[in-house]
Amino acid sequence: MIELPKVEFFAAQNPFTGSLGDFRFRLVPKGEEIHAYTYAVYCFEKASVMSENTFPVSREGLEQIKAWLLEEEKRYVRGEIAPKTAQPE
Repeated sequence: MIELPKVEFFAAQNPFTGSLGDFRFRLVPKGEEIHAYTYAVYCFEKASVMSENTFPVSREGLEQIKAWLLEEEKRYVRGEIAPKTAQPE
């Protein structure tokens, strides 16, 4: 289950992170949009983004984010999306 802060939290331009096991996500509001990113294992700054999407800052947008994150988590568990591995230099 994914629980998100209320729309007012994002309207105040606060970022939010969460996880379901190794599946992690970061939500970053920018103006009237929330940019959503999924990643795994490491902190956001060190991880590769697996998928991303943009949603409106609204109650409907938060419901869309929840549905999208749950679907992306299912894809991650099935191995359909994965973190990009670093290439040797």
